[in-house]
Amino acid sequence: MPAEESKKRTVGKPVRGESGPAAPLRRPQKMSEYTARQVVADIVESGLGAGDRLPAVASMAEHYGVGYASVREALRMLESIGLIKVRPGPNGGPVVNDREGAEFSSVIRLYCQIMGVTYRHIIGARQALEPILVRELATGGSPEARKELLDVTARDPAPGADFRAQARSFHDLIACYSVTNPVLSLFARAVGQIYREFIRAEGPSTEPADRPEIHAEHRAIAEAVAAGDGPLAEQLMTRHMADLAQYVETHYAMALDSVIEWV
Repeated sequence: MPAEESKKRTVGKPVRGESGPAAPLRRPQKMSEYTARQVVADIVESGLGAGDRLPAVASMAEHYGVGYASVREALRMLESIGLIKVRPGPNGGPVVNDREGAEFSSVIRLYCQIMGVTYRHIIGARQALEPILVRELATGGSPEARKELLDVTARDPAPGADFRAQARSFHDLIACYSVTNPVLSLFARAVGQIYREFIRAEGPSTEPADRPEIHAEHRAIAEAVAAGDGPLAEQLMTRHMADLAQYVETHYAMALDSVIEWV
């Protein structure tokens, strides 16, 4: 946690710069919102990662100068959007959650439902995002990251679960790396999670008859990435994602125009 001066941070007041008028008034923050913001700031400043424990409620209340109820409400807010999770039991308490996009996808789903976004839009988003990310990985990714993608595609997977696991690892690795803009990776991971939930909910379709060709496409993309050929990697991924979109259209057409629901 940061130094004690964090207690003195002003809540809900306009901020005046070194020159110029005060910023427009905003609605006053609730103490729970203020506390949630401070918890997030402390997680970032302390470099905490997935599984790291946060202080007990009593310690947070004293540190931030707020009541227990404000701390508990702040933790509920952060848990609802997936930034932390509160483990039950005597040895439980708040811990930092992972940042792989699965929890963020829940927040996106809420906005998708309100905006009438469908699964067809999700497929389109994947088609737009992954070619950009694979180009970035090829042109600016670390040698370790590019080798990892190559290693994932090194062997010919067996039909069934092995093929699906390898395909998922391939796309997840691409979504995890954005050299210039981590927001792209965040959204790619979240969109990928929504896509997987869609396929799981609709039930597994027949495995693609061209499974060997799909694996060959993955391998060719990985080789282009390893060679640092961004344009080729992007071109191959664009074609690959178009084929995937056509497969989904063929096997899940009845559900593609369903509005995504918040879960």
